[in-house]
Amino acid sequence: MEKENNCNCELEKYKITLDFLKFEATTLWQIFSAFMVGHVILIGFISTALLKNGIADINFILLLITGLIGLSLSFLWFGTFHGNSNWYYYRMEKQAKKAEELFVNHIGDKNWFLLNKDAEKHSRNNSFISNRSAGYCMISIFIIIYISVICLALCKLNCNC
Repeated sequence: MEKENNCNCELEKYKITLDFLKFEATTLWQIFSAFMVGHVILIGFISTALLKNGIADINFILLLITGLIGLSLSFLWFGTFHGNSNWYYYRMEKQAKKAEELFVNHIGDKNWFLLNKDAEKHSRNNSFISNRSAGYCMISIFIIIYISVICLALCKLNCNC
């Protein structure tokens, strides 16, 4: 009877931990998506200004301001993504996997794993690039675009090249 109560307790801890893990994953990608939408709109504004008006008719002060705003938002995006993804991986590595292991040890079925063992191996072996690395790459691309826009605007404002 006590073993069954302990098993139910471990199962409940495991369920709660998985719920927190899902919440962290959802929060991480919702914040990422919100920043992504903002940057796509900003890049759309810059692209429209460059393509519609032609390089000669662009307000380079406005372009510089837009590039600086975009770069600032990119660093905010990088910071929130870094912090939230670290928190998510903490939940995954330190809490969910540990809770799963404790639960599996209580039920005695060493083959029953969702997050550990074969699941980890499968994830590592079947990913070209991790979600985290892809997120950093995407943010870096926006940073490069904004730095290019800032350099173009400064060049046109200072030396008219």
